[in-house]
Amino acid sequence: MDLLKRFFVYLGILLVVGGAAAYHVLTDFASTPYPPDMTLEAFHPETPGNIPEHRVWQPKFPVIDVHSHPQESGKTPDELIKIMDASGVRAIVDLDGHWGWIGHRIKRKLEEYNLKYPGRFILFTKIDFGRYSNPDFVEETIQRLEQSVKWGVKGVKVWKNLGMMYRDASGKIIPLDDPRLDPIWDKIGELGIPVLIHTADPVAFWQPVDRFNERYEELTEGGSWFDSYANGDYPSFETLMQQRAKISFANIRTRYLSVRTWPSWAMTSSAWGECWMNSPTFMSIFPTGLMSWAVNPIPPVTFSSNIKTAFCSASTCIRKRTCIRCTTAFSRPRTSISIIRAITTSTAAGKFTA
Repeated sequence: MDLLKRFFVYLGILLVVGGAAAYHVLTDFASTPYPPDMTLEAFHPETPGNIPEHRVWQPKFPVIDVHSHPQESGKTPDELIKIMDASGVRAIVDLDGHWGWIGHRIKRKLEEYNLKYPGRFILFTKIDFGRYSNPDFVEETIQRLEQSVKWGVKGVKVWKNLGMMYRDASGKIIPLDDPRLDPIWDKIGELGIPVLIHTADPVAFWQPVDRFNERYEELTEGGSWFDSYANGDYPSFETLMQQRAKISFANIRTRYLSVRTWPSWAMTSSAWGECWMNSPTFMSIFPTGLMSWAVNPIPPVTFSSNIKTAFCSASTCIRKRTCIRCTTAFSRPRTSISIIRAITTSTAAGKFTA
């Protein structure tokens, strides 16, 4: 009997102590200020790690930024040169050489660049696909390209709206491999200038915008860059890759440099892989955003010596805050210089040495 009483006494003490401890833990947890309504956009985690920091402000080798939109910075060439010099950037490729009225915008830019800073700015022009339905579109475009090269333009930039957004007079999307564009691609090859072509976006942009989408945050932010193609009459991702592969193989003397190439493409598109592996005039520049590489690493086989690979760091970003997706680094900057040598006939670019 005494043993039974002792058991219940001990059990009672254990329950009281345990209950008090549980109450303390639960009330402390409940009082912790966790914001239940905090949005993903407001989430700015700070690492508790305390390790030595070694900031590298300049690359080991001079860099040429082959993908730049300097006008978005709102800075003058004088201001840009100061930033370039401080950052170890030898030259930048300005991809926004708009034609304007009888070419005045291109001429003005070239004069502004070359008068004070020859060799520091390399200008690429754009094709006005908005004029596609005009009967003289092809002839007019070829004339503009010829004149632009005479003035000093070193390449052509084609944005993703070709193949996805531009439409003909009937409302049909103009495909990348539209036969009507073949004379234009051929003329670009004849002029000896490259095409920086941006086709499609990360594969996740074609997937449902739900909790399984790895780019949910970007897609829910919206905007001209972060758009979902899951709905609407957009061509499929693989269709765009097939179209771009077709023009690469069909116009063998025209050099194509694919920008905004995402690592996941190597594992999701057979057409892109075939083009990348076998087209003698097709080259890719991969973004060095850490998220892209961490989430979708490229298989080791793609780094074999027969693959044409390039790395660059994006100079512009529409996001208003620094995030892991936008964190860039100078990765093998010598490659960027090699790319410029390979894609442009610029006398100024030819003077650069690694």
